[in-house]
Amino acid sequence: MTRIIKKYKVIVSVIVLIFILIFVIYFQKNTSSQDFKQDDSSGVELSSLVGEVGKLVYLPASETPKMVTVSDPKALSGQSFFDGAQSGDKILFYDKSKRAILYDPVGKKIRNMGKFDISAGSL
Repeated sequence: MTRIIKKYKVIVSVIVLIFILIFVIYFQKNTSSQDFKQDDSSGVELSSLVGEVGKLVYLPASETPKMVTVSDPKALSGQSFFDGAQSGDKILFYDKSKRAILYDPVGKKIRNMGKFDISAGSL
């Protein structure tokens, strides 16, 4: 009788672990940041964008920014930095100088810019 109970406990434990693993994978996929789309493009697009934005504002010359594209502006509502953001807008993040620039590449205008602190989770 105890062998059957031990087998049952092992089987139940394995099933529970499988469900936990499935839940974790599902949760990670659905909570990953879909507000932004990481740009995997070549440096040509980034250089072009830095050139456009650089005509409008002084940019840190000693560092290369990271660029992301806004893909879901509705999900960003409630964060004042993203007020007026549109799908397709670009964000340049400068890590060393802790600056972020929200840029409209269609209208060729800066929508917003400011300091950010990733460790504090805010812009």
